[in-house]
Amino acid sequence: MSLSAELLDEALRGRREQRGGETATVALDALRHAAVDLERMLQALTQLSRARRRPLDTAQASLRLILGGHVVVSDDAEIERCIVDVAPMVVRELLDAIGGTEPCEVHVARHGAYAVLQLQHPLAADVTSPLEALAASLQQGAGAVVERLAVGQVLVERYGGALRCEQGHLSIWLPLSERA
Repeated sequence: MSLSAELLDEALRGRREQRGGETATVALDALRHAAVDLERMLQALTQLSRARRRPLDTAQASLRLILGGHVVVSDDAEIERCIVDVAPMVVRELLDAIGGTEPCEVHVARHGAYAVLQLQHPLAADVTSPLEALAASLQQGAGAVVERLAVGQVLVERYGGALRCEQGHLSIWLPLSERA
């Protein structure tokens, strides 16, 4: 679509200048913007598809490794020694999507067979999951934080965990290893 708009622009440039073709210029700009939106949405769908097909690392990681550099808040003094059955980069990418280059404040607790990480999230209050938010508005979510969180949600769920949005917080449920 972007290429089509450029080709039309070049082909009609002389005629538009002779006739004062503001309508054609507006139409071509709309075509360009639609093409950019469509490309972003297709990229988001491609990212989700890749997350579903990505080979899962069977490596286990300590929460200390995963949460290194972030502010950890927990009532359990031993929580950082827990081992989870999730590749550390999956969780680190989620934390980076939310905090960027700045450290996040992460509340950590054990709930049964899970270590639960809870932190502030940038999504709307009525959203229960990033994947749901992206599906509700692919046009708004594509290329934004919600896209990265939705990809992370797919990966965490493939490891047997969960990702939920509740009352302004994002909860990441990571399965504890048998060694924990």
